[in-house]
Amino acid sequence: MPDTYIKTIWRNAAEHIVLEIRMRSALRVLILMGILGVIPAAGFGEAIQKGDMLFTPRAGYSNVRGIYEEQLKDGHVAGLSFRYLVHDIVFLGAGVDYSSWKLRYSEESSMRSYGLYGGGGLMKGVSFFSYTAYPYGGLFYKESFLRLETDRLGENKRTYKPGALLRAGIEFPVVDMVSVQLAGDYSILKLSDRSFTTTRLTLGVTFNPGAFSRWRETKRELDEEKLEMFMTRGINQFAAGEIDSAKRNFSMVLSLDKDHQEAEGYMRQISQIKSTYQRAKDLASEEHYYQAITLLNSIKGNHNDAAVLIKNIREKVADVVPGLVEEGIAAYRQKNYEKCITIMDRVLVFDPENRMARIYYTRALKRKEALEKLR
Repeated sequence: MPDTYIKTIWRNAAEHIVLEIRMRSALRVLILMGILGVIPAAGFGEAIQKGDMLFTPRAGYSNVRGIYEEQLKDGHVAGLSFRYLVHDIVFLGAGVDYSSWKLRYSEESSMRSYGLYGGGGLMKGVSFFSYTAYPYGGLFYKESFLRLETDRLGENKRTYKPGALLRAGIEFPVVDMVSVQLAGDYSILKLSDRSFTTTRLTLGVTFNPGAFSRWRETKRELDEEKLEMFMTRGINQFAAGEIDSAKRNFSMVLSLDKDHQEAEGYMRQISQIKSTYQRAKDLASEEHYYQAITLLNSIKGNHNDAAVLIKNIREKVADVVPGLVEEGIAAYRQKNYEKCITIMDRVLVFDPENRMARIYYTRALKRKEALEKLR
């Protein structure tokens, strides 16, 4: 008996659906949207895939059709549905919804419906240029709990009715895990031996945990690629003396992996180099040129500005180099080899290509070593 009753409901629902399709242009548009769901797509997107579970809260406008249209005003609908993609284009779905309509003869009277439905349908990605949307269509069995409240008669009637729900819609992905859904519904059930039909237009937001997992995995892979790219770039820039650019790239590495030991090591070196460079600048400003150049020589391989500062200092002291050379030679002739070595070392710091300074520096060093051996 229940099976026969359900078959009768489905048969009546099918008859009413065909009749409504013939009579109403709006419903033909909804059916066309459903047909689009099975047209082969130009390409597949990654937002929705087989195995995904889609959750969609929705709300919208509900319109009563048929004989009850004269008694009920247009109302509102809200609901929550889910779909599980068991195949590339096939889904199973279920959901709950709530609808409310005011009676035309009384604003205080209303009809309310609480529905639970389940069924399945088809969904397929359709690509437009580089964007992929997801049209779908489905047919569902629906159980509805209807409640009529009238203020004039003081009646409160309740009843449970089986019926059918046809839905067509389209998903517009916004980000990998979220899409905006526009859907149209057509539902039908038997109420007092008459067909109670409604059409609904709803807007919803679909959440896709599966896409979020894929996005997270893709992001991890992209982060690894970016990390390697920033690390390689930073090392090359560090070796080329582009210390500020290297610092930016190592900072990007640490933003992706705050415990990256190699990047941390380079950042410590950069900090030490910058500190040494600043100290050398301070010494140069105080005219301690020898000490400044000595510090700069220790970092010039990894700091291009150090070489520039060394050049500037050497230009400043160029006039004093000849006098220092003469003073060093005089010390050598006086057999004060220690003093000669000290002076010529200073000259070579100021002027590395000074031939006389290099000759007397070498001679004084040999004489000093020979005297020490005799002792």
